[in-house]
Amino acid sequence: MIHKPSLTKRIRVINGAATVDWRVSLGTHAGKKIILFRQTRAEAKAVGNATYARYSKQGDAAIVLTPEQITDAIAAFRILDGHAITLTELARQHVAQTRKGNTKATFGELMDAYLDGLSADLSATYLRTTRHYAKHFAANVGRETPCAALSPSDLKPVLDEMGGTSAKSYNNTRNALNTVFTWGVNAGMVQTNPVAGIAKKNKIYKEPAFFNAGQVADILNEAAATEDAAPYMPWLVLGFFCGLRSAEIARLRWEDIKWDDSIIRIEKPKGYTHGVKPRFTTLNDTAREWLWPHRREAGTLGDGVGFYRWRDGLQCHPKWSNNAMRHTFATMHYALHNNLALTAAEMGHYENVRTTLEHYRGLATRRDAEAFWALRPPASYGVCREP
Repeated sequence: MIHKPSLTKRIRVINGAATVDWRVSLGTHAGKKIILFRQTRAEAKAVGNATYARYSKQGDAAIVLTPEQITDAIAAFRILDGHAITLTELARQHVAQTRKGNTKATFGELMDAYLDGLSADLSATYLRTTRHYAKHFAANVGRETPCAALSPSDLKPVLDEMGGTSAKSYNNTRNALNTVFTWGVNAGMVQTNPVAGIAKKNKIYKEPAFFNAGQVADILNEAAATEDAAPYMPWLVLGFFCGLRSAEIARLRWEDIKWDDSIIRIEKPKGYTHGVKPRFTTLNDTAREWLWPHRREAGTLGDGVGFYRWRDGLQCHPKWSNNAMRHTFATMHYALHNNLALTAAEMGHYENVRTTLEHYRGLATRRDAEAFWALRPPASYGVCREP
Protein backbone atom coordinates (compact mmCIF):
# COMPACT_ATOMS: atom_id res chain seq x y z
CA MET A 1 0.00 0.00 0.00
CA ILE A 2 1.19 3.50 -0.78
CA HIS A 3 2.13 5.66 2.24
CA LYS A 4 3.26 9.21 2.67
CA PRO A 5 6.71 9.84 1.18
CA SER A 6 9.81 9.31 3.29
CA LEU A 7 13.05 11.03 2.21
CA THR A 8 16.54 9.61 2.61
CA LYS A 9 19.73 11.47 1.80
CA ARG A 10 22.29 9.47 -0.17
CA ILE A 11 25.97 10.19 -0.73
CA ARG A 12 27.68 8.23 -3.47
CA VAL A 13 31.17 8.40 -4.95
CA ILE A 14 31.11 8.38 -8.74
CA ASN A 15 34.41 8.69 -10.64
CA GLY A 16 36.10 9.89 -7.46
CA ALA A 17 33.59 12.68 -6.81
CA ALA A 18 30.99 12.72 -4.06
CA THR A 19 27.44 12.98 -5.36
CA VAL A 20 24.42 13.76 -3.19
CA ASP A 21 20.84 12.87 -4.10
CA TRP A 22 17.58 12.04 -2.34
CA ARG A 23 15.66 8.78 -2.26
CA VAL A 24 11.85 8.97 -2.09
CA SER A 25 10.07 5.86 -0.79
CA LEU A 26 6.28 5.58 -1.09
CA GLY A 27 5.66 1.94 -0.19
CA THR A 28 4.35 -0.63 -2.65
CA HIS A 29 1.62 -0.77 -5.29
CA ALA A 30 0.50 -3.96 -7.01
CA GLY A 31 3.46 -5.76 -5.46
CA LYS A 32 6.00 -3.26 -6.83
CA LYS A 33 8.04 -0.87 -4.71
CA ILE A 34 7.54 2.79 -5.60
CA ILE A 35 10.95 4.48 -5.24
CA LEU A 36 12.00 7.73 -6.89
CA PHE A 37 15.26 9.70 -6.92
CA ARG A 38 15.83 13.45 -7.18
CA GLN A 39 18.92 15.64 -6.94
CA THR A 40 17.65 18.09 -4.29
CA ARG A 41 15.51 17.70 -1.19
CA ALA A 42 12.96 20.20 -2.51
CA GLU A 43 12.52 18.26 -5.74
CA ALA A 44 12.25 14.98 -3.85
CA LYS A 45 9.62 16.38 -1.49
CA ALA A 46 7.60 17.86 -4.35
CA VAL A 47 7.55 14.72 -6.48
CA GLY A 48 6.83 12.56 -3.42
CA ASN A 49 3.82 14.64 -2.39
CA ALA A 50 2.52 14.80 -5.97
CA THR A 51 2.82 11.03 -6.39
CA TYR A 52 1.15 10.36 -3.05
CA ALA A 53 -1.69 12.73 -3.97
CA ARG A 54 -2.22 10.90 -7.27
CA TYR A 55 -2.46 7.51 -5.60
CA SER A 56 -4.71 8.96 -2.89
CA LYS A 57 -7.10 10.23 -5.56
CA GLN A 58 -7.23 6.72 -7.00
CA GLY A 59 -7.96 5.27 -3.57
CA ASP A 60 -4.66 3.36 -3.46
CA ALA A 61 -2.98 5.25 -0.63
CA ALA A 62 -2.90 4.08 2.96
CA ILE A 63 -4.88 6.05 5.52
CA VAL A 64 -3.12 7.07 8.73
CA LEU A 65 -5.64 6.79 11.58
CA THR A 66 -5.70 8.84 14.74
CA PRO A 67 -6.00 7.02 18.13
CA GLU A 68 -9.71 7.92 18.23
CA GLN A 69 -10.25 6.48 14.74
CA ILE A 70 -8.42 3.30 15.73
CA THR A 71 -10.76 2.92 18.73
CA ASP A 72 -13.80 3.42 16.49
CA ALA A 73 -12.48 0.86 14.01
CA ILE A 74 -12.04 -1.76 16.72
CA ALA A 75 -15.60 -1.15 17.89
CA ALA A 76 -16.86 -1.44 14.30
CA PHE A 77 -15.14 -4.79 13.82
CA ARG A 78 -16.80 -6.09 17.01
CA ILE A 79 -20.21 -5.03 15.69
CA LEU A 80 -19.56 -6.77 12.35
CA ASP A 81 -18.45 -9.90 14.14
CA GLY A 82 -21.68 -9.89 16.13
CA HIS A 83 -23.73 -9.74 12.91
CA ALA A 84 -21.68 -12.49 11.20
CA ILE A 85 -20.58 -10.29 8.26
CA THR A 86 -17.08 -9.48 7.10
CA LEU A 87 -15.78 -6.05 6.19
CA THR A 88 -15.17 -7.27 2.61
CA GLU A 89 -18.81 -8.32 2.20
CA LEU A 90 -20.01 -5.05 3.69
CA ALA A 91 -17.83 -3.12 1.25
CA ARG A 92 -19.15 -5.20 -1.66
CA GLN A 93 -22.75 -4.45 -0.72
CA HIS A 94 -21.91 -0.77 -0.40
CA VAL A 95 -20.38 -0.66 -3.89
CA ALA A 96 -23.35 -2.55 -5.34
CA GLN A 97 -25.76 -0.05 -3.82
CA THR A 98 -23.83 3.04 -4.90
CA ARG A 99 -23.51 1.70 -8.47
CA LYS A 100 -27.07 0.49 -8.71
CA GLY A 101 -27.76 3.08 -11.37
CA ASN A 102 -30.84 4.84 -12.60
CA THR A 103 -33.16 2.03 -13.70
CA LYS A 104 -35.45 4.56 -15.42
CA ALA A 105 -32.85 5.71 -17.96
CA THR A 106 -33.87 5.10 -21.56
CA PHE A 107 -31.49 3.88 -24.24
CA GLY A 108 -31.66 7.26 -25.95
CA GLU A 109 -30.65 9.04 -22.74
CA LEU A 110 -27.75 6.62 -22.29
CA MET A 111 -26.52 7.18 -25.85
CA ASP A 112 -26.78 10.98 -25.54
CA ALA A 113 -24.88 10.99 -22.25
CA TYR A 114 -22.19 8.70 -23.67
CA LEU A 115 -21.66 10.86 -26.77
CA ASP A 116 -21.55 14.04 -24.67
CA GLY A 117 -18.88 12.44 -22.48
CA LEU A 118 -16.51 11.59 -25.33
CA SER A 119 -13.15 13.31 -25.13
CA ALA A 120 -12.38 16.08 -27.59
CA ASP A 121 -8.84 14.65 -27.91
CA LEU A 122 -10.09 11.59 -29.80
CA SER A 123 -9.51 11.35 -33.54
CA ALA A 124 -12.18 12.60 -35.90
CA THR A 125 -12.49 9.13 -37.43
CA TYR A 126 -13.18 7.49 -34.06
CA LEU A 127 -15.80 10.12 -33.20
CA ARG A 128 -17.44 9.75 -36.60
CA THR A 129 -17.49 5.94 -36.32
CA THR A 130 -18.91 6.07 -32.79
CA ARG A 131 -21.69 8.43 -33.83
CA HIS A 132 -22.43 6.18 -36.81
CA TYR A 133 -22.91 3.21 -34.47
CA ALA A 134 -24.94 5.33 -32.05
CA LYS A 135 -27.36 6.39 -34.79
CA HIS A 136 -28.03 2.82 -35.87
CA PHE A 137 -28.22 1.49 -32.31
CA ALA A 138 -30.83 4.09 -31.42
CA ALA A 139 -32.86 3.24 -34.54
CA ASN A 140 -32.75 -0.53 -33.95
CA VAL A 141 -33.03 -0.65 -30.16
CA GLY A 142 -35.39 2.31 -29.75
CA ARG A 143 -34.58 5.57 -27.99
CA GLU A 144 -37.51 5.26 -25.58
CA THR A 145 -36.71 1.69 -24.53
CA PRO A 146 -35.82 1.52 -20.79
CA CYS A 147 -32.27 0.18 -20.36
CA ALA A 148 -33.44 -1.95 -17.41
CA ALA A 149 -35.79 -3.82 -19.74
CA LEU A 150 -33.04 -4.82 -22.22
CA SER A 151 -31.66 -8.34 -22.09
CA PRO A 152 -29.07 -10.22 -24.18
CA SER A 153 -31.90 -11.83 -26.18
CA ASP A 154 -33.23 -8.35 -27.05
CA LEU A 155 -29.87 -7.06 -28.31
CA LYS A 156 -28.66 -10.20 -30.12
CA PRO A 157 -30.95 -9.66 -33.17
CA VAL A 158 -29.73 -6.06 -33.40
CA LEU A 159 -26.11 -7.20 -33.50
CA ASP A 160 -26.95 -9.92 -36.04
CA GLU A 161 -28.51 -7.34 -38.36
CA MET A 162 -25.85 -4.65 -37.95
CA GLY A 163 -22.87 -7.01 -37.83
CA GLY A 164 -23.74 -8.95 -40.96
CA THR A 165 -22.18 -12.32 -41.67
CA SER A 166 -18.56 -11.35 -41.01
CA ALA A 167 -17.25 -12.33 -37.58
CA LYS A 168 -14.98 -9.27 -37.55
CA SER A 169 -17.83 -6.86 -38.33
CA TYR A 170 -20.09 -8.56 -35.80
CA ASN A 171 -17.47 -8.35 -33.04
CA ASN A 172 -16.72 -4.70 -33.86
CA THR A 173 -20.42 -3.88 -33.57
CA ARG A 174 -20.72 -5.82 -30.32
CA ASN A 175 -17.66 -4.08 -28.87
CA ALA A 176 -19.12 -0.67 -29.70
CA LEU A 177 -22.41 -1.43 -27.90
CA ASN A 178 -20.57 -3.09 -25.02
CA THR A 179 -18.49 0.07 -24.55
CA VAL A 180 -21.67 2.16 -24.26
CA PHE A 181 -23.21 -0.03 -21.55
CA THR A 182 -19.92 -0.40 -19.67
CA TRP A 183 -19.66 3.39 -19.62
CA GLY A 184 -23.26 3.57 -18.40
CA VAL A 185 -22.59 1.18 -15.52
CA ASN A 186 -19.51 3.12 -14.42
CA ALA A 187 -21.41 6.40 -14.73
CA GLY A 188 -24.29 5.06 -12.62
CA MET A 189 -26.88 5.40 -15.41
CA VAL A 190 -27.63 1.67 -15.75
CA GLN A 191 -27.44 -1.23 -13.36
CA THR A 192 -26.15 -4.00 -15.61
CA ASN A 193 -24.54 -4.51 -19.00
CA PRO A 194 -26.72 -6.86 -21.09
CA VAL A 195 -24.10 -7.05 -23.88
CA ALA A 196 -21.74 -8.90 -21.52
CA GLY A 197 -24.00 -11.94 -21.87
CA ILE A 198 -23.59 -12.04 -25.67
CA ALA A 199 -20.62 -14.08 -26.87
CA LYS A 200 -18.26 -12.93 -29.60
CA LYS A 201 -18.13 -14.83 -32.86
CA ASN A 202 -15.10 -16.97 -33.59
CA LYS A 203 -13.15 -15.88 -36.63
CA ILE A 204 -12.72 -18.66 -39.18
CA TYR A 205 -9.60 -18.27 -41.28
CA LYS A 206 -10.07 -18.26 -45.04
CA GLU A 207 -7.30 -17.93 -47.55
CA PRO A 208 -7.49 -14.59 -49.37
CA ALA A 209 -9.13 -14.74 -52.78
CA PHE A 210 -6.79 -13.84 -55.62
CA PHE A 211 -6.56 -14.17 -59.41
CA ASN A 212 -3.95 -16.03 -61.44
CA ALA A 213 -2.13 -14.46 -64.38
CA GLY A 214 -4.59 -15.81 -66.96
CA GLN A 215 -7.60 -14.41 -65.12
CA VAL A 216 -5.97 -11.01 -64.71
CA ALA A 217 -5.04 -10.94 -68.44
CA ASP A 218 -8.66 -11.71 -69.40
CA ILE A 219 -10.00 -9.01 -67.07
CA LEU A 220 -7.58 -6.33 -68.29
CA ASN A 221 -8.03 -7.12 -71.98
CA GLU A 222 -11.83 -7.05 -71.70
CA ALA A 223 -11.73 -3.87 -69.61
CA ALA A 224 -9.37 -2.10 -72.03
CA ALA A 225 -11.80 -2.71 -74.90
CA THR A 226 -14.78 -1.04 -73.17
CA GLU A 227 -15.95 2.49 -73.98
CA ASP A 228 -15.43 3.62 -70.37
CA ALA A 229 -11.89 2.28 -70.06
CA ALA A 230 -10.17 5.68 -69.68
CA PRO A 231 -11.54 6.70 -66.24
CA TYR A 232 -11.64 3.21 -64.72
CA MET A 233 -8.65 1.25 -66.05
CA PRO A 234 -6.30 3.02 -63.56
CA TRP A 235 -8.32 1.49 -60.71
CA LEU A 236 -7.64 -2.02 -61.99
CA VAL A 237 -3.96 -1.28 -62.64
CA LEU A 238 -3.32 0.26 -59.21
CA GLY A 239 -5.19 -2.56 -57.49
CA PHE A 240 -3.59 -5.48 -59.34
CA PHE A 241 -0.02 -4.21 -59.78
CA CYS A 242 0.46 -1.76 -56.87
CA GLY A 243 -1.74 -3.29 -54.17
CA LEU A 244 -3.70 -0.14 -53.34
CA ARG A 245 -6.95 -0.41 -51.41
CA SER A 246 -10.07 0.87 -53.13
CA ALA A 247 -10.39 3.65 -50.56
CA GLU A 248 -6.77 4.67 -51.23
CA ILE A 249 -7.39 4.83 -54.99
CA ALA A 250 -10.50 6.94 -54.40
CA ARG A 251 -8.37 9.49 -52.45
CA LEU A 252 -5.44 9.36 -54.86
CA ARG A 253 -4.68 12.26 -57.19
CA TRP A 254 -2.61 12.09 -60.35
CA GLU A 255 -0.12 14.47 -58.72
CA ASP A 256 0.62 11.73 -56.15
CA ILE A 257 2.04 9.46 -58.86
CA LYS A 258 5.72 10.41 -59.12
CA TRP A 259 6.68 9.13 -62.56
CA ASP A 260 10.32 10.27 -62.35
CA ASP A 261 10.87 8.57 -58.99
CA SER A 262 8.67 5.52 -59.72
CA ILE A 263 6.75 5.88 -56.46
CA ILE A 264 3.15 6.56 -55.45
CA ARG A 265 2.42 8.72 -52.41
CA ILE A 266 -0.64 7.48 -50.50
CA GLU A 267 -2.10 9.96 -48.03
CA LYS A 268 -4.09 8.94 -44.96
CA PRO A 269 -7.70 10.19 -44.88
CA LYS A 270 -8.32 13.48 -43.11
CA GLY A 271 -9.10 12.94 -39.44
CA TYR A 272 -7.85 9.33 -39.59
CA THR A 273 -5.47 9.95 -36.71
CA HIS A 274 -3.14 12.66 -35.53
CA GLY A 275 0.25 13.10 -37.17
CA VAL A 276 0.29 9.95 -39.34
CA LYS A 277 2.68 10.10 -42.27
CA PRO A 278 1.70 8.98 -45.78
CA ARG A 279 2.92 5.65 -47.06
CA PHE A 280 4.67 5.01 -50.37
CA THR A 281 4.51 2.14 -52.81
CA THR A 282 6.50 1.40 -55.95
CA LEU A 283 5.31 2.29 -59.44
CA ASN A 284 6.78 -0.83 -61.05
CA ASP A 285 7.33 -1.38 -64.79
CA THR A 286 4.18 -3.48 -65.25
CA ALA A 287 1.96 -0.87 -63.60
CA ARG A 288 3.69 1.95 -65.49
CA GLU A 289 2.98 0.45 -68.91
CA TRP A 290 -0.69 -0.20 -68.15
CA LEU A 291 -1.19 3.17 -66.45
CA TRP A 292 0.73 5.49 -68.78
CA PRO A 293 -1.86 5.83 -71.62
CA HIS A 294 -4.46 7.06 -69.10
CA ARG A 295 -2.25 9.53 -67.21
CA ARG A 296 -3.32 13.09 -66.46
CA GLU A 297 -1.42 15.99 -64.97
CA ALA A 298 -3.78 16.56 -62.03
CA GLY A 299 -7.13 15.59 -60.53
CA THR A 300 -8.68 12.51 -59.00
CA LEU A 301 -8.76 9.06 -60.59
CA GLY A 302 -12.52 8.85 -61.00
CA ASP A 303 -15.72 7.96 -59.21
CA GLY A 304 -15.64 4.89 -56.98
CA VAL A 305 -19.32 4.04 -57.37
CA GLY A 306 -18.99 4.29 -61.13
CA PHE A 307 -15.93 2.04 -61.06
CA TYR A 308 -17.73 -0.73 -59.13
CA ARG A 309 -20.65 -0.65 -61.55
CA TRP A 310 -18.30 -0.74 -64.54
CA ARG A 311 -16.19 -3.53 -63.02
CA ASP A 312 -19.23 -5.66 -62.14
CA GLY A 313 -20.33 -5.39 -65.75
CA LEU A 314 -17.18 -7.18 -66.96
CA GLN A 315 -17.85 -10.77 -67.95
CA CYS A 316 -14.37 -11.97 -66.93
CA HIS A 317 -14.40 -10.43 -63.42
CA PRO A 318 -15.69 -12.84 -60.73
CA LYS A 319 -18.19 -11.30 -58.32
CA TRP A 320 -16.96 -12.96 -55.15
CA SER A 321 -14.32 -10.59 -53.79
CA ASN A 322 -13.92 -6.82 -53.56
CA ASN A 323 -10.35 -7.16 -52.23
CA ALA A 324 -9.10 -9.72 -54.74
CA MET A 325 -6.97 -7.17 -56.64
CA ARG A 326 -4.95 -6.23 -53.54
CA HIS A 327 -4.71 -9.91 -52.52
CA THR A 328 -3.46 -10.75 -56.01
CA PHE A 329 -0.72 -8.12 -55.80
CA ALA A 330 0.50 -9.31 -52.38
CA THR A 331 0.45 -12.98 -53.38
CA MET A 332 2.36 -12.45 -56.63
CA HIS A 333 4.80 -9.93 -55.14
CA TYR A 334 5.79 -12.30 -52.32
CA ALA A 335 6.02 -15.27 -54.68
CA LEU A 336 8.37 -13.36 -56.99
CA HIS A 337 10.67 -11.68 -54.45
CA ASN A 338 10.39 -14.08 -51.47
CA ASN A 339 11.13 -11.05 -49.30
CA LEU A 340 8.75 -10.58 -46.35
CA ALA A 341 9.95 -7.09 -45.42
CA LEU A 342 9.73 -5.84 -49.00
CA THR A 343 6.19 -7.12 -49.59
CA ALA A 344 5.03 -5.86 -46.18
CA ALA A 345 6.41 -2.41 -46.97
CA GLU A 346 4.59 -2.33 -50.32
CA MET A 347 1.35 -3.36 -48.59
CA GLY A 348 1.71 -0.83 -45.76
CA HIS A 349 2.10 -3.54 -43.09
CA TYR A 350 5.06 -1.80 -41.42
CA GLU A 351 4.07 -2.53 -37.83
CA ASN A 352 2.62 -5.99 -38.37
CA VAL A 353 4.55 -7.98 -40.97
CA ARG A 354 2.87 -11.13 -39.65
CA THR A 355 -0.22 -10.10 -41.63
CA THR A 356 1.77 -10.46 -44.84
CA LEU A 357 3.43 -13.70 -43.74
CA GLU A 358 0.27 -15.43 -42.53
CA HIS A 359 -1.98 -14.50 -45.45
CA TYR A 360 0.12 -14.46 -48.61
CA ARG A 361 3.03 -16.86 -48.21
CA GLY A 362 2.96 -19.98 -50.35
CA LEU A 363 -0.26 -19.24 -52.26
CA ALA A 364 1.46 -18.96 -55.64
CA THR A 365 4.65 -20.34 -57.18
CA ARG A 366 7.46 -18.27 -58.62
CA ARG A 367 6.42 -19.40 -62.12
CA ASP A 368 2.89 -18.08 -61.44
CA ALA A 369 4.36 -14.76 -60.29
CA GLU A 370 6.66 -14.42 -63.30
CA ALA A 371 3.70 -14.93 -65.65
CA PHE A 372 1.71 -12.31 -63.72
CA TRP A 373 4.42 -9.63 -63.72
CA ALA A 374 5.13 -10.27 -67.42
CA LEU A 375 1.62 -9.12 -68.38
CA ARG A 376 1.77 -6.20 -70.80
CA PRO A 377 -0.90 -4.19 -72.66
CA PRO A 378 -1.90 -5.27 -76.18
CA ALA A 379 -0.61 -3.22 -79.14
CA SER A 380 -3.98 -1.49 -79.51
CA TYR A 381 -3.90 -0.29 -75.89
CA GLY A 382 -1.26 2.39 -76.32
CA VAL A 383 2.49 2.81 -76.13
CA CYS A 384 4.23 3.61 -72.86
CA ARG A 385 6.71 6.42 -73.29
CA GLU A 386 8.91 7.50 -70.43
CA PRO A 387 7.74 10.86 -69.00
